[in-house]
Amino acid sequence: MREEEIQSEIEDAPPPPVMTAPPAEAPPTGTERLTDDYQCRRCGYNLRGLTLDGKCPECMTSVGRSVHGDLLRFCDPGWMQTLANGMRLFVVAIVAGIVVGLGLGGAVGVSVVLGQSVPTVLLITLVVILGSLAVIELIAYWKITEPDPGRCEREKPICARSLSRYCLVFSACASLAVGLITLSQFLPVPAGATPAVTGGLVLMLLRAVVMVAGITGTAALFVYAMSIAERMPDAKLRKNTRTVMWGYLVCTGLLQVVGVVQSSFGISGAPTQPVGLALGCGSIVAFVPGMVFWIWSMVLIFQYRNRLVVAARLARETWAQEG
Repeated sequence: MREEEIQSEIEDAPPPPVMTAPPAEAPPTGTERLTDDYQCRRCGYNLRGLTLDGKCPECMTSVGRSVHGDLLRFCDPGWMQTLANGMRLFVVAIVAGIVVGLGLGGAVGVSVVLGQSVPTVLLITLVVILGSLAVIELIAYWKITEPDPGRCEREKPICARSLSRYCLVFSACASLAVGLITLSQFLPVPAGATPAVTGGLVLMLLRAVVMVAGITGTAALFVYAMSIAERMPDAKLRKNTRTVMWGYLVCTGLLQVVGVVQSSFGISGAPTQPVGLALGCGSIVAFVPGMVFWIWSMVLIFQYRNRLVVAARLARETWAQEG
């Protein structure tokens, strides 16, 4: 009888308490003061006692940046706004370039195919618009690659940001020169004048320079964009950027090489010529996936613009108020 009572007491007894680890300390919010020692990432000042939405009294760097790292929401809101504005201009230049290329560029192409002279007014209009878009593109590149004023570590002289900045700016200027020289060939030659012989050589050299600078700058811009995605943070956007980078560069590089070989040696690409047939097949193989990656890159550009606009707003909201 006694054993049955003991067994009943054991079964009805509450379970022993489970030993759990103490809860992790929640990160401080914007209004809470730091109770631990945090060093300012820029000047080394001890930020203990300051609020997360405050500023370092020595160098005015955001306290949140020293606590949370290089997340964009804790960066200088002025710099973030510059990046967002640069992406807006970049989108404008791309959309306007597509419209102009399909509109005025198509009109010039139709005139050439039909054997008609291209109206001078149309050429002048195209030159003005292309020049304006080139200026917008230059400003966009310059803003997008603006150095971070709150960067703690010294930046290397040659890095993805600076390399993309100067290569793409140079490529944009050279592309404008190529466009002007190409359009000048459609202008009527005065009677008795001899067409310039060096125009083709200059155009070929400029195209080669644009190809090298453009591919180098684009590759560096992709790498720089991935570092920005890490600071958003957005792992999926970074992964997609890396995929598009390799696909776009391989396809673009192959198409550029084929174009340079064809223009240099005068290969028509007719099926009767083995080398020309090989180059033509290479162009087709690279063009289809190249268009896919180009469209994908346009999608990424819009995604970066949206993310940077949001990050700029968050930076304004979380940046510390002086005093």
